[in-house]
Amino acid sequence: MRRADDRGLADLGAADRVATLWALLALAVLLSQLIGLSLRGTLFAEDDAYYYMIVAKHLAATGRSTFDGQSLTNGYHPLWLLALTLQVLTVGPSLFWTFAGEAVLTAGSLWLILRRAPDRSPLAQGAFTIVYLALLTPLIMRGMEVSLALFGFALTIECAARTYARAGRGLVLGVAGAIAIGARIDAAVFVIPLLIAAPLKRRTRAVALSVILVGGLIYAGINQAVFGSAMPVSSTVKSLGGLQLNRPLIHQMTDVLRGEATGRLYWVTLLGLLACPVMWLFSRRGTLVRALTVAGAIGGAAYVAKLLFGSSWVIWSWYNFPIILPLTAGYFLVSERGLFAWIRDTASPLAVFFTPLVLAMLLAIQGAMGIVRPFRIDVDYAPINRAAVARYADLLKGQRVAMGDRAGSFANAYPGSVVQLEGLVNDVEYLGAVERGDDVRGLLCARGVAFLLYYQADPPRAADARLPIFHPHLTQARGPTVSVKADELAGDVRGTPAAYAGAGRTEHLTLWRLRCR
Repeated sequence: MRRADDRGLADLGAADRVATLWALLALAVLLSQLIGLSLRGTLFAEDDAYYYMIVAKHLAATGRSTFDGQSLTNGYHPLWLLALTLQVLTVGPSLFWTFAGEAVLTAGSLWLILRRAPDRSPLAQGAFTIVYLALLTPLIMRGMEVSLALFGFALTIECAARTYARAGRGLVLGVAGAIAIGARIDAAVFVIPLLIAAPLKRRTRAVALSVILVGGLIYAGINQAVFGSAMPVSSTVKSLGGLQLNRPLIHQMTDVLRGEATGRLYWVTLLGLLACPVMWLFSRRGTLVRALTVAGAIGGAAYVAKLLFGSSWVIWSWYNFPIILPLTAGYFLVSERGLFAWIRDTASPLAVFFTPLVLAMLLAIQGAMGIVRPFRIDVDYAPINRAAVARYADLLKGQRVAMGDRAGSFANAYPGSVVQLEGLVNDVEYLGAVERGDDVRGLLCARGVAFLLYYQADPPRAADARLPIFHPHLTQARGPTVSVKADELAGDVRGTPAAYAGAGRTEHLTLWRLRCR
């Protein structure tokens, strides 16, 4: 492993300048997707991303952490929420700037990793850049916290490498690890083993781990004092049912065997984590490669066990963030073992010279294709919700609305208050009703909710009903219900085919007027 030093940007060597060029090229590829989406008017985010943005707007405007403008919530990963709040205060809540920030963070992560690889030749860096973008592009530019978590991991690796060369700096290393955890709390199961296994002085390691421990205790204490829950309420909702076998997740993972594409990336991440113990066998003692493989193996086991036995929900693309560990470990390992050097020694000089140029051309073509044909993000439900806001504007009149699944994009377009029924961004009182599986109609009425919006696969019927709030294709947990009466059905917007693991059903967005008196 190359021993790191303290050179600044003004003193970058030739290999570091090449790394900068690859990172800038990757940034251009990511920004091309943003430009393509903007030109087509399809700049939508994942629905959960709107939960963040709406809370960030409330926090920036009023100093209160709330989604519905009424109930305090801590249902988010804190550092990403703070980043979005800073965005709102400076450049506004536009998704364009959110996605641009994600692109910069992701390219910055790539730059940090390229600079710390044992082999920093143009061939090695170009090959890694191609693989990096291929695996990580599906996770970012969605309005979620993955890009910040990736940057936190890369910064932790960078700080560990610098500390390896010069003792001390445990405080800085701890802050870097805290950034990854603050962006994605479950990243702790990877960051802590990484710091324990990294080649550090005992004092340095102790200081870094102490920073994370103290930071975690402060975070939990503030949460308990302000919100009444030490951990985010969203994590409690996802863990409903306690220890169990997560059958929806198993079904989601085995979809790939039935020809569905939704589970392929999860399998890539899982296989990468499973490869960490194998890579450990080929790593050298006292290197970051070994520390990365230990973190991937131990953290991966804890992460998978939590999702498989401690959760009752399916997962989404941003749950693939741990792929950064086996990806970086593999790159460092093949560099350390001289694979790229062997290629350069055995291949013709002409091939060695032109291969990086070909890789750069592939990235340029990918960037051009990003403008011509960008990827699609949540273009089914967000337009439906926008249409519903316009269609029912005269009926709703800005009154308080309750909505379960896909409440984020609706709330983003609606000028009034929206109560999120699943409880992910609600308060502790509502969380208690969710855990008990109550009929929450009375609670909604007490909070001034006048209308209920509800996605359902079957055509609506004007009949008394108890509507389940948890979507059966998302979780096996027994959730709460909300009762409606026959004469409360106020409208129906026919939707597009549902996007739940290839369910292939047409959904209806139904509107119910809650007659609470």
